[in-house]
Amino acid sequence: MNEGMNAFQINSFPLLSNKQQVYGSEQLFKICLQQLLLTLIRNSAGNRERQSLITITRENQTADMVNQLIQYIEQHLSEKITLDELCAHINLGKTQTNIMFKRATGLELIAYVNKTKIEHAKKYIREETYNISEVANLLGYSSIHYFSRHFKKETGMTPSDYAKTIKARYEKME
Repeated sequence: MNEGMNAFQINSFPLLSNKQQVYGSEQLFKICLQQLLLTLIRNSAGNRERQSLITITRENQTADMVNQLIQYIEQHLSEKITLDELCAHINLGKTQTNIMFKRATGLELIAYVNKTKIEHAKKYIREETYNISEVANLLGYSSIHYFSRHFKKETGMTPSDYAKTIKARYEKME
């Protein structure tokens, strides 16, 4: 500021050189302005780099949390899995957990749990290792009726209809 006052007339617009300026004040004023601009540019670029690193870190944390949730679901398919349990597993609130999970997978958390259980049920039914009530029990359903209703909601057919369809396909192939 002092160099600006030394180099230019104070109350003039546009800026006019001060007739009694101190030697080199205009040059020093320009140097100070350049330094200010460079500092602002550097800080701006640094902020973008920091923001980029923060974004990458958040994305990595999100991917890690989603993977933890998926592993937990796979390991506890035989139980009744609640949203509270899942949120406690990653120490995050219900809303944030659902938002994060839906962005990553396209499904809300409980919808993903239900879909995963039905996919496993279909596999068990195709393999004919277990009967339908055993499949329901294996996947943590409280009753075969609830399992059948849930299966039909997801697939459009009951578990027994699904098993008949699979058998018919195998018979056609033979």
